Amino acid sequence: MKNLKRNIAIVCGGDSSEHDVSMRSAEGLYSFFDKERYNVYIVDVKGQDWHVAMSDRNITIDKNDFSFLLDGKVVMFDYAYITIHGTPGENGMMQGYTMNYTPVALPAVKGLLCTVQDVVITGVSGDCCIGRIKNPPVGYDPMGMFGEK
Repeated sequence: MKNLKRNIAIVCGGDSSEHDVSMRSAEGLYSFFDKERYNVYIVDVKGQDWHVAMSDRNITIDKNDFSFLLDGKVVMFDYAYITIHGTPGENGMMQGYTMNYTPVALPAVKGLLCTVQDVVITGVSGDCCIGRIKNPPVGYDPMGMFGEK
């Protein structure tokens, strides 16, 4: 029978001094999931290092589609729960990125981005902020968050 378990990403870490607090939050969330129903993965994000934290190794996330290779098979996430304290979680950057690939538990991304980085909003929606860039070039990444593709 085909594996019908959903793949859940608990995205944590971040670039602030609260990285370790975020990791503990992710571990707490991980403990609450029913592993019989869900494949749950902790995705640690720090700068350009994004990886799935496995018990025996770390596996790099492919930032082109928010996936990773596990035993030769591509794993795509069905849902992402973002628990990053500080950048890039509390400013909406991670929500704006992940929602391109999978449903995300999030507050209003437009509100987060408008209050923190109004120039980035056009990556999500062009109808919110004053002074936004009307037509950003393809690959526009003002904070250098996503690195080379």
